[in-house]
This record gives sequence, structure tokens and C-alpha cells, in this order.
Amino acid sequence: MPGPSASRKLLSGKIISPDGKVIPVFKQAVGKGTLITVEVADTFWTRLRGLLGRSHLPPGYALLLAPCNQIHTLGMRFPLDVLYLDQANVILEMEIMVKPGRIQRARRQAAKVVEFQGSTLNPGAIATGNRLFFE
Repeated sequence: MPGPSASRKLLSGKIISPDGKVIPVFKQAVGKGTLITVEVADTFWTRLRGLLGRSHLPPGYALLLAPCNQIHTLGMRFPLDVLYLDQANVILEMEIMVKPGRIQRARRQAAKVVEFQGSTLNPGAIATGNRLFFE
């Protein structure tokens, strides 16, 4: 599986509720279930490539597209769970199981998008207004 390469930027992230609690991000335990390894796509070419050519994302991994307010899954091999973030990394909207071959509508207020392997996020725990923190 073509995974994150050594030349790509990687961050560690977690989701925090407005009252400061760390949110369990994933449905099934991945490590402690709260840390995310985030690959950053912040140039024209890395955003253009996105997750194309990959068969899946490893557990606990995500791709951050910045700047970005709209995604597509044309040419993708797997569904995505998607978080739309504002400039301050506050979650504006979440989509679960976006199937391959779709073009999603643009979110005007979104500045960034985080893509996860489909059906891995914990939608019962993650809410709009939660914030993604990067370390």
C-alpha cells in the first residue's frame, strides 16, 4: 500500500471539545483512540494528488488539505470520512462514508479539509464546534 512517504509532512493531532475534553476520534481503538497522524497537503501538487493511487489509509491516519473547502472522490478506491474546518481548525461539518466517484459541494466557510478512511470516525463523539489541535 502506498502510505505516507518520508518526504511528506506529518503532524500529530487530536480533537478537543469546547470544554477542553479530548474526544475519542475513532470508532475502534487505534492506540489510545485520540491521536491522529496527519499528513499535510498544503501545496498545489500535494493537494491535487491527495489520496489518489492509494488503496486505503492506515488506522489512525488522515490527510489535511489546506487551503481547501471542497473535495471529490473521483478516481478514489475507498470511501472517506471528512471533516471540514475553519481557519482556526474548528469543525464546521462532518461527512461519513463519502463514496468514490462523488463531487461534494463547496463549504464557503471551510478553510481546510481532513480526510480519513471511510467508516473510521466516531460520529457519536465528534461534533461541530470541536477543534482539531496539531502538535
